Amino acid sequence: MGISLSYFLDTRRRRNDGTYPINMRISQKGKKCIYKIGEGTKEDFEAFSRGSNKKGAQEIKLMISEPFYRAESIISKMRIFDKNSFERLFFNKIDEVPISRTVETMFKEMIHSLELEDRIGTRDSYKTTLSSVLAFHGKKPAKLYFEDINKDWLVKFEKWLLAKGRSISTVGIYTRTIRSAYNNAIHMGWIDKSFYPFGKRDYKIPATRNVKKALNINQIRLIRNYVAQNEKEEFARDMFIMTYLCNGINFKDICLLKFENIGEKIITFNRSKTLHSIKVLEPIKVALLPEIKEIIHRWGNCYPNKKPNDYVFPFLLGGESGLQLRDRTRNSLKKVNKHIKVIAQKLNLGIDGIGTYHSRHSFASISKNAGISIQDISESLGHSSLAVTKCYLASLEDDQIILNARKLL
Repeated sequence: MGISLSYFLDTRRRRNDGTYPINMRISQKGKKCIYKIGEGTKEDFEAFSRGSNKKGAQEIKLMISEPFYRAESIISKMRIFDKNSFERLFFNKIDEVPISRTVETMFKEMIHSLELEDRIGTRDSYKTTLSSVLAFHGKKPAKLYFEDINKDWLVKFEKWLLAKGRSISTVGIYTRTIRSAYNNAIHMGWIDKSFYPFGKRDYKIPATRNVKKALNINQIRLIRNYVAQNEKEEFARDMFIMTYLCNGINFKDICLLKFENIGEKIITFNRSKTLHSIKVLEPIKVALLPEIKEIIHRWGNCYPNKKPNDYVFPFLLGGESGLQLRDRTRNSLKKVNKHIKVIAQKLNLGIDGIGTYHSRHSFASISKNAGISIQDISESLGHSSLAVTKCYLASLEDDQIILNARKLL
């Protein structure tokens, strides 16, 4: 960084007791920052400078060494010298500004914004992350600032979470949330981007390979042809197949489907998950297959005699707050998944914890095995990139692997 540290006796400012301020000077590219680190007489300072062992000289040496080496340690960890950050760390002082630019303050501001946008699920993720961050920081006298969150801090935070029994997946969620808050702090000018601790040479957010959630085409057919024992099983079966046939539509988006989304041949909708994260929304288009029409006729709100703005299925009443939308969607999904598990057990599918989310993965995996391009699959799922889609694609089915191997000879 081209920074130099030095100390000097400020002989321009003599005190009544005959002492002068002893200052530390930080110099970089012609700019200087000067901080008082003690006081001493001219004679003692000169003796100290000569390396004398006199009592006064030794006292000045002790006076200077601690703050001088502490400043060196702080600067050595900074990629680019930032005066405000240095002073906060060196003097351990709170920012003298109306808003304390702490990690907690940033999280709370983002949580408030998410509440105003009715993004309750994301808000809850920020809340749980903040709770863990504050618990890890502990009851320390100093508040947690973004410059405190470096690679070492993140590595220790990860180990602490794992020791608490959290999964690698949870660690990934928490650290991605911290990264989002950090990016926001940089954008708002709370901290210089040179402190950014994420990247190839810094902290890498752990990623886990998803456990295979995709069913093969024969398993999907077994569920589709299952003869339900009661209305609840029938409804759960149909919602599972609806999810699969509608490009692996998220269950929340099924709840939000309106009759205006249903065309003569195509269903068009936007993913609620990406509504606030993608600038230009690309609507997802689904072929309105006869099987989908049957499900809508069987369970829809008096299809096709409803108004365009009415919901297709009776999950929501309309006018729900973000919190109510989340709760009603979750409760409905819980009931559907409960009966899907019963169906899977009766069919001996051998899949633990099966739910509508398996339908989404199945759509992606079966489409891939059918020869559909990853690009087309990605667009059908409404993903922001091909990399996200690849995470969804399960391993090739065993039969397909054997078929591919036979092509080698």
